[in-house]
Amino acid sequence: MDDTGPARSQSVEISPVRNPHWDPATDPNRSALPDTFSFSLSTSQATISQQLLADSDPNAITLDSNGALQTSDSAKLADAKVKDRVASGLLGCNDVLSLNTEKLTDPDVRKAIALALDRQSILVQYGGRRFGELTQSPLNDKMRGYVETELELDPAGKPKLEEAKKLLEGKEYPKTLTYGYANNRDAYKNTGTVVQQNLKALGINVELVAIPAPNYYSVMASEQLPDLGRSGWCGGADPASVRTSADPFLGPDNEGTTYGFSNTSRYYDPVVSKTMYELRNTDGTSEELGRKWSEAFGTALKTYPIVPLIRSHTNSVVGSNVRNAQVGYFFGGIDLSIVGVEH
Repeated sequence: MDDTGPARSQSVEISPVRNPHWDPATDPNRSALPDTFSFSLSTSQATISQQLLADSDPNAITLDSNGALQTSDSAKLADAKVKDRVASGLLGCNDVLSLNTEKLTDPDVRKAIALALDRQSILVQYGGRRFGELTQSPLNDKMRGYVETELELDPAGKPKLEEAKKLLEGKEYPKTLTYGYANNRDAYKNTGTVVQQNLKALGINVELVAIPAPNYYSVMASEQLPDLGRSGWCGGADPASVRTSADPFLGPDNEGTTYGFSNTSRYYDPVVSKTMYELRNTDGTSEELGRKWSEAFGTALKTYPIVPLIRSHTNSVVGSNVRNAQVGYFFGGIDLSIVGVEH
């Protein structure tokens, strides 16, 4: 599941109420504290952010995996009237820069782009370390069977511009590229500005293209696919599984004949993609399969169809009456099974 939420304009209200047949004796895992929830799907993220920071509704929470906060609001999290109302947590979500492999066919050119990026500056656009950490891969050592892939990216996020320039010597490569971004979050546009500045040093002009957030992934799957674009994934049904992150990012389609729908880099290799396809129906322990998926994914990753960027942290501000607000690892929103309101 990706963490890009749509910018909604139509008003939608949902008000579920307590199940009269619920019995704590048969459901010990949920406290079921509130009698009802009222969900509104009509407000922009920027407005939600301002309302939560101001404590406009003391019973309010947001289920947005980014906490609905805008990058410009991050400094307010330390305010005396806000800091005690912040629920923070590490998400199973990773953001990457997808490189259109149908346009950028040469792995050395893609690697040069990756090495030229100032990923530390990109992290700043996300709000800094409070909102994420730099990664070398969308996979991590908490996953079963994980095998590390050593990329030549600087772990601290600093660009390797001279190495990038050497990779491009004697190469034919596009001198103009498009960067598409979902228009519902400043960080996505600002990341494009960093990419634009970094690639200018390689003699590549980058044009920024705003895409309406509700249409973002349909555009990424269409003939209007930009040359570069932010993509993200939140670990799937089992965040400890290598496959549920590796397969969506770089795996093939259901027939194994081309790239998968969420594979926005359109990566497809006859050998590596075939291996991934066959692994979907291979028996073995979680550790064995995780190792095989890690190795196949690592082989693909070394050709730089994607550039690892940020593993997300979330900071959700809640109303002053809300109690026991904790971030759920999978979706990154407040865990509704344990949250309550003080009367």
